[in-house]
Amino acid sequence: MPFTFYTYLATTVLTTSLSVILGFFVYSRRKDTLGKSFLFLSSAISVWSFGLFIHALTHNSAHPALFWSRFAHVGAILIPTLYLQFVVNFVRSKRWAAVLKYFWILSFLFLILNFTKIFIKQVGPILIFRNYPRVGQAYPFFVVMFTSCVIFGLYILFQTLRKAVGVTRNQIKYLLGGSIIGFGGGPFNFVPMFGINLFPYGYYFVWLYVVILSYAIIKHRLMDINVAITRGTVFAVVYAFVLGIPVAVGFWARTYISSKIGIN
Repeated sequence: MPFTFYTYLATTVLTTSLSVILGFFVYSRRKDTLGKSFLFLSSAISVWSFGLFIHALTHNSAHPALFWSRFAHVGAILIPTLYLQFVVNFVRSKRWAAVLKYFWILSFLFLILNFTKIFIKQVGPILIFRNYPRVGQAYPFFVVMFTSCVIFGLYILFQTLRKAVGVTRNQIKYLLGGSIIGFGGGPFNFVPMFGINLFPYGYYFVWLYVVILSYAIIKHRLMDINVAITRGTVFAVVYAFVLGIPVAVGFWARTYISSKIGIN
């Protein structure tokens, strides 16, 4: 396997870990509607990335690969709608309630279709993956829904940014910038499912979205959360990730890795 396979594994572990930590951290500081919506969004991202991680480890066998592809899509289907829900709560506007309800209906419809061949038809070899999901008849409509939902969320943020001032303006800038980076790689994730030989580099952008939000929360009090960070805390977090990621990958992928490079 090329090195990109292992960076792919590490990225999914990093995204899962950061999403879980940040989601529960925010919720521990504020348990209102905004805090809950951010926790749900972070949870959906972690479900998606964790499903991708297990799928990568089981991609040698078709049936497990298909199951974990569908498991990951549970998170993927919920991400755009939960993102829009979070944005609506963030800007404190009830103006978009009808549009949000419409996207929720579509999300539940795709969740039902997710475990059928209409959504994901099968898995097959492409690029470095031996059993990558292949789209069914309903999947292109999901891509349209996903894209439309995210664009609408960005539109709301952009419109709010034009009228915002002071600290609020900086907060929206970081949220908008992080969202563009995180979702900007989305098209790369969809392309291989249509049988096109283009590596899904979009996975590498999602963790940057989480990092940017973390910085905005700590530095610019995004969502009005005050955080006291010491050098020791920063060192402990960085050290934990430097050691934790290879340990986690080694634990979950030990059978596969040992078969390739030896048990030692």
